[in-house]
Amino acid sequence: MDEPTTGIDTTTQHTVLDLIQRLHEELHLTIVLVSHDINLIAPLAERLALLKTRLYALGRPSRSSPRRSWPRCYGPQILTTDTGHVIVADHHHN
Repeated sequence: MDEPTTGIDTTTQHTVLDLIQRLHEELHLTIVLVSHDINLIAPLAERLALLKTRLYALGRPSRSSPRRSWPRCYGPQILTTDTGHVIVADHHHN
């Protein structure tokens, strides 16, 4: 799925993600989902691939290992909160 939650309100984003998660759990489907919103996806993902012209990280989301890769991918302006949320400016044009 290519950015299935882009351009929709927060409530609908969560409804779509709930549906995707139910399809995965009930029908045992493997879901591959592309998103720029790591805060929305990381809590639901079994594995993440962090990409920006190359692979920066691959594996289970955790509080430690992806965080080390995030500044290399998103830039030095990245901030992470104690709860694991990522705050970053849009770096699409770098």
